[in-house]
Amino acid sequence: QALIAGDVDILIARDFPPRKLEQIKENSNTEAEVFTSNNAGYVTFNMELEPTDDPTVRQALSHAIDRDRIIQDIYSGLGKKSNVPLSENLLGWAGDDVDGYPFDQEKAEALLDEAGWTMGSGDVRQKEGEPLRLNMVSTNTPPPRMQLAEEMVAMLSEVGVDAKLTTFEYNTAYAEVRKGETHMFYATASWFDPDVL
Repeated sequence: QALIAGDVDILIARDFPPRKLEQIKENSNTEAEVFTSNNAGYVTFNMELEPTDDPTVRQALSHAIDRDRIIQDIYSGLGKKSNVPLSENLLGWAGDDVDGYPFDQEKAEALLDEAGWTMGSGDVRQKEGEPLRLNMVSTNTPPPRMQLAEEMVAMLSEVGVDAKLTTFEYNTAYAEVRKGETHMFYATASWFDPDVL
C-alpha cells in the first residue's frame, strides 16, 4: 500500500506479498520488475534422530510435499522448483541433472507403510504403538516463509504424520536445530557463489 500511495519509492520482493503483484502492475504510478533471485528454500532432515534417521521415512516425507501447490498458494506462482539448494542464476547450477522427489502422495504413504508406520484407527500413523510425530523448525520472517512451513505441516498430516511446527527468528532457529532435537528444518539461503557448498 505504501508503494501505491507514493510513500516509498522501491520495494524488494520480500517486502510485499506476491499476491499483490498484479495490483502493482495495474497501477499507472508503479512498475514491477520480476526476476529470478539467488534465494533457495530447503528442508533438512536430522539423520541421527528417529524416525528421520530412516532413509525410507525421509523419502516418504519428501514425496509428501507438493512444491507446485506451495509455489501457487504461497508465492502466487512466482517461484521455481529446484532439486538442489542453489539458484539457477549461479554458475554450475545442475538442478536439471538431479531427479529429486516429485510429489506423489500414494508413494509417500506406501513408503511409510514399508518403513512400518501404518495407519491405525486415528489420523496419525503408528509403529509399535508409537505415533509418527515430528518436530519441525522454521524461521518466522518474512511471512511467506512461515506460511510455507505451515503448509508443509498440513501436507504431512495428509499422509498421517503429526508434525509440530515451531518458528523462531533467524539466529535462534539455527541454534535450536543445532541442539539435535529437531526432525525437520525449513529455511532459505541466498548464495552468490556455488563454492559455498
